[in-house]
Amino acid sequence: MLSHIRRISLQELVLFSIAVLLTAFTIFFTPLRYNILVEPKIKSVDPESIYVNMNLNPEKYLFIDVRSITDYQKLHAKGSVSIPIAQLYDKWRELPRRNQEIVLICGGGRLSGVAFFFLQHFGFNNIMHVTGGIDNWVLNNLPVVLQETSTQ
Repeated sequence: MLSHIRRISLQELVLFSIAVLLTAFTIFFTPLRYNILVEPKIKSVDPESIYVNMNLNPEKYLFIDVRSITDYQKLHAKGSVSIPIAQLYDKWRELPRRNQEIVLICGGGRLSGVAFFFLQHFGFNNIMHVTGGIDNWVLNNLPVVLQETSTQ
């Protein structure tokens, strides 16, 4: 019954092992390991729908503005907290991985996309970013907090 199975010679086994090692070496020690075979997906939400959801269940969301503190102080979405992208590296360990969705917002949508992929790299699956950032938030007439300016 097993007569048709051929035995592998030692030479064939050594050649196969060398081929596997060379392939692994080529992938690991060359830029090939940085090739993305499957494009990562980003979870985007429109400002109006996320605003409605956050008002229905405020404890379910952590709303983070990743712009600079100066930009945040001038104008920010109501209910957002400031964690500038430059500080995100130091604070990502403090962010919830469960029981809360992390909603990221920035000026126009790109910076929060960078923050999204940064957090995704560290294993966060509970993240989304606001399409169009604070610009789109304002265009949708959603509540913002403006910096008080004194006129003298």
